[in-house]
Amino acid sequence: MGLKGIYCMREKIGHSAKKRFSTKIFNLLMDSRNNKIWSAIDAEKLQSLIDRYTKIDPAFVQSKVNFYENKTKQTLTAAISAAKDG
Repeated sequence: MGLKGIYCMREKIGHSAKKRFSTKIFNLLMDSRNNKIWSAIDAEKLQSLIDRYTKIDPAFVQSKVNFYENKTKQTLTAAISAAKDG
């Protein structure tokens, strides 16, 4: 039995995808800092992207989250939960 029909994840996150991911994280945290709440749908999409990229490259995701949390003085979990709640 081969791998036919089995979904295999990419082993790398591309350069453009990394840039878009970083931008989304930064925008969410800056919007949270400026009291602009994202929609619940957008927050869910970002959360699923974080989960997917964490499976592929956990060190990259953690480094970006830590960098932007320190830069904006906001936490990602608080920003996402605020968007889902309100």
